[in-house]
Amino acid sequence: MTARYEFDTSEVDQLAAPFAAAVEEMRPELERVTERGAYNIRRDARRSVRERSTGTYLPHYPRSITYEMVADSDAVEAEIGPEVDKPQGGMGPGVEFGSATRTRVTPPIPHLFPALEAEEPRYARQLVRLLEGVLR
Repeated sequence: MTARYEFDTSEVDQLAAPFAAAVEEMRPELERVTERGAYNIRRDARRSVRERSTGTYLPHYPRSITYEMVADSDAVEAEIGPEVDKPQGGMGPGVEFGSATRTRVTPPIPHLFPALEAEEPRYARQLVRLLEGVLR
């Protein structure tokens, strides 16, 4: 025996339609806010490495830290970090977490995660502001 149930969701669909339209309207602002956050993280990570590295240890690494915006129909994202094809870009994990060989230990220089953590509250405030505008 098979049971079949039918539900009328037309009222829910009708209620959701303005929200879907509002989200699409705020997409350009969401992309702008996300890009600004990525820029801030990149800037802070670069600054942190420059301030904490000594001498000629990492002359090119800060410039290898970049960001790229990735947007599709479902999401707006930013990928932030060192590009391995740039000078010293492949050193990212070793710089962030430190490294050890048989003859030498290089201490970590945390820069990407601290920059992300510093930006997170600012980004969250901007998202709340955008959502408040949608809900009004």
